[in-house]
Amino acid sequence: MKTTLIVESNIQFQDFYSINLHTWIGANCVLKDDAKFAIEHLQKDPSSIKLIITRAKVGTERSAEAIYEYLAASKLEIPIIVIGQSPLMQKVIVHIKSAL
Repeated sequence: MKTTLIVESNIQFQDFYSINLHTWIGANCVLKDDAKFAIEHLQKDPSSIKLIITRAKVGTERSAEAIYEYLAASKLEIPIIVIGQSPLMQKVIVHIKSAL
């Protein structure tokens, strides 16, 4: 089964992502409030996660950068969808700009 790690502190967004991912592609979701808890999960069971969705910043934390740095240091190749902008992430990840 596909499992997506969602890093989001807003409960409504957590619900939105998890319900839609489960409904449309059958993905299970693991919900974490910030990068610290997401990295703790990845340390325990990295092979279960097939995709990570995170905002560039959750609160004041640069979540996307912290997760990317952990993945790079651990040599884990898990795709990341980053919502928002981050100077570091723009250099290392292909991103799609909104047409809105």
